[in-house]
Amino acid sequence: MYSNMFTSRTGRLREMLTGRDWRQEPLVFSVPGFGLSARSAVQEGIPFLMVLNAGVYRAMGVVSQSSFLPFGNANEQVEQLIGREILPSCPDTPLVAGLFAGSETIPLKERFARLK
Repeated sequence: MYSNMFTSRTGRLREMLTGRDWRQEPLVFSVPGFGLSARSAVQEGIPFLMVLNAGVYRAMGVVSQSSFLPFGNANEQVEQLIGREILPSCPDTPLVAGLFAGSETIPLKERFARLK
């Protein structure tokens, strides 16, 4: 079930990015910090969501720059934000997860499998 959801969302995102005249249509997306903002963005026509750990800090009322400080594992924060807030609110919306490729806590290949 989840694999099909991943494949369909990935296909829609790929279609969105390749079938667009960039001179005529700017690409607009949202970087939500919690489910309500994600749902609101999608309801207003935002075609996909970018999930960054900065959303965790903005949802707490702190500036996005806090995400650059060592307050936790950025990849874990992104994964938890997706699982707890974004997917339950917008299960069909294409997502782009912003990850730190240099993290040594979990190999990147395993992280991709978990996010898929």
